Amino acid sequence: MTVRQWMAYPVSGDHELLRHWPDNPFLDHEALDEGYLPDSALRVVPHALSEDFRYVWDNEPTWSLSPTTGAFVDERLEWALYTYIDLTLDEEEAVADGRLNVRSIFEARRAHIEPIVKAVATQVDRYFDEELPELLNDLVERRRRTLTNRKAVLESLTFPDDWKASPPAVFVGPDPTAEASGVGQEASNPGGGVEAELRENVIEIAVEKRARLSPVAFEDVLRTMRVWANAIERTPDAFSQLDEDRISDLLAATLNATLPGADREVYTQAGKSDIFVRADTLSEEFGPARVFICESKKATSHRVIAEAVDPQLFGYLNVHDTSAVVLILVHQQSLQRTRETYTRVLESVVGHQRTRDSIVEGWPLLTYENQGRMVEVCAAFVHVRRPRRQ
Repeated sequence: MTVRQWMAYPVSGDHELLRHWPDNPFLDHEALDEGYLPDSALRVVPHALSEDFRYVWDNEPTWSLSPTTGAFVDERLEWALYTYIDLTLDEEEAVADGRLNVRSIFEARRAHIEPIVKAVATQVDRYFDEELPELLNDLVERRRRTLTNRKAVLESLTFPDDWKASPPAVFVGPDPTAEASGVGQEASNPGGGVEAELRENVIEIAVEKRARLSPVAFEDVLRTMRVWANAIERTPDAFSQLDEDRISDLLAATLNATLPGADREVYTQAGKSDIFVRADTLSEEFGPARVFICESKKATSHRVIAEAVDPQLFGYLNVHDTSAVVLILVHQQSLQRTRETYTRVLESVVGHQRTRDSIVEGWPLLTYENQGRMVEVCAAFVHVRRPRRQ
């Protein structure tokens, strides 16, 4: 039979650091209890008097980290490093007779663990005094370099003043869905009586006219976007890792340099569009001054591209919106095959009427009928795949 005696050494600071072996500076010091496995199945003790409990009792680690009590001091538990010795009755008698010095045993234990604790403290001090400032300086420098390069990219996308297109103009024409047979025309008949009778039965119908971005202005927007896309495709490394919002920011910056009234992240009743362009000549009687909308999407799936048109673009458009662009960012290797695939996807959207070439090569112009309005949507494909390096 033995009696176990415990000795507690209170610790302060971050006691959890004592659960880790110091590695900086390198500590050439013998470890304790190398064969002890805290996750061993033998640690499971179903009953106090089981053989498993006896094994655990006999193989308790030399040192353990535990709270001194369950009470909190200043809202924190007090912790201590515990170690123990097992004494038989004869050994206890030897201590009483002065033949066994128990204190020297604990002092030897403490002398063995002190270099380990000091190495942990030294590593922490070195980290905060030397390593962390270097890491922060490196992080700040990398961030500074990233922002500097990003600024250079933005500045490279500006255009001389003489390249700027004229402000978007508004074209007012008849409603393309209105019937053109005899509407608003005065009936004429050489026969006097019949003519008079017809005039009495004539009903004047006012043909609704809607505002749209004029064809010339819409082409100017597409030309500008093509110049911007050329810059993107020449340096794909700078853009391949950017998400849709950041690329939309770059496009908005380009449009702002060439077209008045290009804004980002405009909230509408139906949602939030990526970019819209205002025509400052739009008359008040035609309603909200929003005549062009652009939505950007990565070509990740057929569903994503189809939903970019319906419900997203169609949800943003009001009765005055008749021009839109869906900017498709292509990361696939083959631009041509991807363009053909996703053009067919856009043609499958409900309401598609026809597809024709736009002024920009490779950017088809699709016409949709949606809620009694004809909407032209240009599919702008931009290749942002990073080039392979040998």
